[in-house]
Amino acid sequence: MIDHLDEELARRVLVGELTPAEQSFIDSHLLAGCASCEELLEYSSDGGINPNTELAPRTNRTPDAERRMPAVPGYELVEQLGSGGMGVVYRARHLKLNRDVALKTLREGEFATPRDLERLREEARHVARLDHPHIVPVYEVGDGFGFSFFTMKLVEGGTLAERRGQYRDPVAAAEMVRKLARAVHYAHQHGLIHCDLKPHNVLLDAAGEPLVSDFGLARLLNRPDSVSAGVAGTPAYMAPEQARGESGLTTAVDVYALGCILYELLTGHAPYRGKTPLEVIRQVIDSEPARPSARVSNVDRDVEAVCLKCLERRPEDRYGGADELADEMDCYLRGEAVQARPPGLWDWLRHAVRKRPEGQIAYRYRSIFLLGIIIGLAHAGVFALTAVAAPTPWLWLVLGAEGMGTVTVWWLFLARKFRELAMSEKIASMSALGHVIADVTLFFTHAPLRASDPIVGVYNYYPPLTVTTGLALFVVGSYHWGRFYFLGLLFMLQAFVYRLCPPLSPLLHGISSALALVLWARALRALRQSQLNMVRDL
Repeated sequence: MIDHLDEELARRVLVGELTPAEQSFIDSHLLAGCASCEELLEYSSDGGINPNTELAPRTNRTPDAERRMPAVPGYELVEQLGSGGMGVVYRARHLKLNRDVALKTLREGEFATPRDLERLREEARHVARLDHPHIVPVYEVGDGFGFSFFTMKLVEGGTLAERRGQYRDPVAAAEMVRKLARAVHYAHQHGLIHCDLKPHNVLLDAAGEPLVSDFGLARLLNRPDSVSAGVAGTPAYMAPEQARGESGLTTAVDVYALGCILYELLTGHAPYRGKTPLEVIRQVIDSEPARPSARVSNVDRDVEAVCLKCLERRPEDRYGGADELADEMDCYLRGEAVQARPPGLWDWLRHAVRKRPEGQIAYRYRSIFLLGIIIGLAHAGVFALTAVAAPTPWLWLVLGAEGMGTVTVWWLFLARKFRELAMSEKIASMSALGHVIADVTLFFTHAPLRASDPIVGVYNYYPPLTVTTGLALFVVGSYHWGRFYFLGLLFMLQAFVYRLCPPLSPLLHGISSALALVLWARALRALRQSQLNMVRDL
């Protein structure tokens, strides 16, 4: 586990600016500190992350090809069927009963840690409590020569990941997810959250019937001590709250994962893809998934609506349980209307408001805070000057100081490091520069320019100024934080107030501008700290 991570390195981790050597270090050491996770790094042939990659401690393991099959009393091990971050599964023959079973033991065998042994036994205890036709049953738990194992029903039809192409039809996908949802709800009724549902953990028997397997990351409901914080699972199938490492996870994480499985059956791949586990986690936390119909043209709208409801970012916006998802699939298969609605204008507005600041940890939130203070003080000064009918040159002095301060902050924090900025920062930087130029232009076209002009002529400057400010906030909202759509609209509406009550326009504009920028800076600062904490916790 890494106890400390340099802040600049953490910044570049989260904006994807690492050199190959640094990325290798992060992938092999930093994420390896996650003590409760599965296999860390597996990459697909297209260079993206394998959606079945799990986060797990990385140890000096013997390659599978070189590992000798262990000797297990009462069993004859025939071949290795598969392996993950913690366990290895073998085809084994039970000598007394003369039947083939799947036998799971630890990768490290007799060198496994007590924590690994307990985790394997806990998985066996979890599954042994379940008796459902779509959950792989456990037969026996035992100990070999210095190691533990358990045996399960041998399911030889492959995994859903291997045969997902057979379920691209919406009806076939809905039928598959319906069966999985019923099985997952049964586990929930018995106090278990799976926490790692994905196509690779769904086995298919000879008849094509699915069986949920691998409860290695399962957590107990209503047991705070069993639901510890930490990032555990497969990034491409994690719910946002799971990816953030929150404690107190609920059954909503499995509903989200079922939505990911449905999404993959419909489109051929998981909702989020990236080149590294961290990139996928950032997308899960900060982004909305593309609609399945945007990737595949023939997706049924009702099935898409159900899928997107499962993938809602807030747990309370998803289905209340896996049984509700199964009921929706039943309705669809019977040709009845589903409760989930295709996304409309209201859904777009709701997601726009909730959209968090983009996950760019490098953002110079101090520069935005300083700009807010400078602008607020400058326009408060203009209000005071107009209230006492000061000479017009004082107006030039105050607004000139504002302009100089704005340009200085822009230069020191943004322009000098322009090439180092992430794309969102570059857009914000140029938006800020464009707004400064617009302010200067408006001043020379609407404010008093001669010493003999009355200072109250500056009131003409504020209605167009607040409109351009609102437009700038709309630009920010379009790519960075959806709440700025509404702030931008409020700024534009203030133009009418300025015309009705001109003396208040400098004060109102200063306060509203300062509040908008300070709120933005606070949000970015909180985001920066949470992401640093996330990287350090990993």
